[in-house]
Amino acid sequence: MTAGKTILLVDDDVNLVAALKMTFESEGFKVHTAYSGDAGLKAAREVRPDAIVLDVMMDGKHGFNVCRELKSDDKLRGIGVLIFSGMTGMNDPKYPRNVGMANEADDYLPKPAKPREVVERVKELIGRG
Repeated sequence: MTAGKTILLVDDDVNLVAALKMTFESEGFKVHTAYSGDAGLKAAREVRPDAIVLDVMMDGKHGFNVCRELKSDDKLRGIGVLIFSGMTGMNDPKYPRNVGMANEADDYLPKPAKPREVVERVKELIGRG
């Protein structure tokens, strides 16, 4: 199911991206990376991945805006988006999930999480599509 599937990792944490990339590749995924929201949007348009793992707090466009732009683009809206964020706020632990889902994310996973857990969530996301 994962062989040949393409993932885009968008996060400004270089070490996290490296760990996720290695784990996804060990599962047979093709992996592209971007380290800002703007670079993530550009990569999504160029690569057209099967799924995107998207951080929220980054330089330039934050993940919620990136997600909204992806989902409003007819050519990109079918890409599964997993918001993967350590963002907390509004005195509600569900705040980032609620905002992410309101911006049409397909799933949300709070940081920290083990790379294998991220891979499993992406596999589920791709399986839905």
